[in-house]
Amino acid sequence: MKKRIFIAILMVITAALFAVCTSCTDGYGSNKSERWEYKTVEFNAEFNPEYNVEYFEEELNKLGSDGWEYSFYLQGFGWVFKRKLP
Repeated sequence: MKKRIFIAILMVITAALFAVCTSCTDGYGSNKSERWEYKTVEFNAEFNPEYNVEYFEEELNKLGSDGWEYSFYLQGFGWVFKRKLP
């Protein structure tokens, strides 16, 4: 009898913790209420002699001032930036 009660209590606690955890995040650690937009930018310095360090920094600073933050590099497509939607 005690074993059944213990198992029932354990199941209720586990279900409650699962419900709390999944309501806050999407399973990847980000808040569900946060929504993002993404932008892919290709800086191909090999084929464009205009691309130099100053140009590159200027473009990155423009993206940053517009709220974009670096997310990852996608091979074959370019640099992926993201920013929160209002």
